Amino acid sequence: MATVFASLLAGLVFGLGLIVSGMANPAKVLGFLELGGAWDPSLAFVMAGAIAVAAFAFALAKRRTVSFLGVGMKLPASRDIDRRLVIGSVLFGVGWGVAGFCPGPGLVALGMGEVKATVFVAAMLLGMGLFADVAVIDSIQTVYSEALQSAPGSVAQVRECAAQLTRFAKQSNTAIILVGHVTKEGALAGPRVLEHIVDTVLYFEGDSNSSFRLVRAFKNRFGAVNELGVFAMTEKGLREVSNPSALFLSHHGQEVAGSCVMVTQEGTRPLLVEIQALVDEAHAPNPRRLSVGLEQNRLAMLLAVLHRHAGISCFDQDVFVNAVGGVKIVEPAADLAVLLAIVSSLRNKPLPGKFVVFGEVGLAGEIRPVQRGQERLKEAAKLGFTLAVVPRANKPKQNPPGLEVVAVERLEEAVAFCRERA
Repeated sequence: MATVFASLLAGLVFGLGLIVSGMANPAKVLGFLELGGAWDPSLAFVMAGAIAVAAFAFALAKRRTVSFLGVGMKLPASRDIDRRLVIGSVLFGVGWGVAGFCPGPGLVALGMGEVKATVFVAAMLLGMGLFADVAVIDSIQTVYSEALQSAPGSVAQVRECAAQLTRFAKQSNTAIILVGHVTKEGALAGPRVLEHIVDTVLYFEGDSNSSFRLVRAFKNRFGAVNELGVFAMTEKGLREVSNPSALFLSHHGQEVAGSCVMVTQEGTRPLLVEIQALVDEAHAPNPRRLSVGLEQNRLAMLLAVLHRHAGISCFDQDVFVNAVGGVKIVEPAADLAVLLAIVSSLRNKPLPGKFVVFGEVGLAGEIRPVQRGQERLKEAAKLGFTLAVVPRANKPKQNPPGLEVVAVERLEEAVAFCRERA
């Protein structure tokens, strides 16, 4: 809090100084730059005073590693005069001479409601975006440092090269994308410290038999983890899929048994996924329990809960459960959808049309609430679903338009409701 207050106070003093000195007045600035006409030299004294204060502050900062409030000091380390620096300086001077604003006074004038400042700040942000640096290292396992004797791809080389690239990114304000190999198990190859060094870890997933690719965030210092990006591989490269829920839903001509749609949460994005179940008579002493996209151990637990609290047994049946589209669901909100799909397949009766569910099922047969229930219901209503069964704690005060929400507390309540509405 002290750091935020100090930053606010420094900004207020800086802005007030710009206003009092006239630096936020474009007419005064243009008068100072008009050397061949009615030159106004008053801003020269302002700049001289600013340089004197800045020189003292920089000399003090060089002797310290942290500020008086304990924040790390980050001074520019590069002294190279390159093409980007020259072009940026020229653009800065031209923009200052034409508009009468530079970045600091431009922001102050924008706060004062100056219309010209709006155009200037917009152009400044656009220029900053155009000159942003992005570097792609493909791949980190092939990069090596001459300071080490080990071969490229070794644990020491990967760790040292990632550390050096990270320092370069922070010093030069460059966004660096490190492409890494994965093991046969799908984990990132190399030392585990590699994931700790970087800010964000993204996994690029996809099936060779499908044209869709998933980008999933497993670590993110700047946002939510488990974010999911869905892309389609086309002849022109990857293209964003604007409605990813459509990928994970089947389009049946009529309602079929063993199919139930749930709303899962991938990071901050709600996705509708179809859960399909097939229950068939077992022809072996040990019935099979197979799940794709869902945890298999949890499936065995849910079948036991279904038997104990809903009176529906599958001990002599093979049970197969699949999440359509190749999506992997790790949250327990899929429990209720899995059980209702199993009951539907066992009785060979489809669930109601335009029907969606979510909820965690406990060992005592209770339906437990899940996070972001309101957002899940809004996504279901947006895609045309008209009936939802949710935990009682997730029932909204006001239903989304066109969506009937039924709240249940027990598993047997949900099974009885589906039997009545089927």
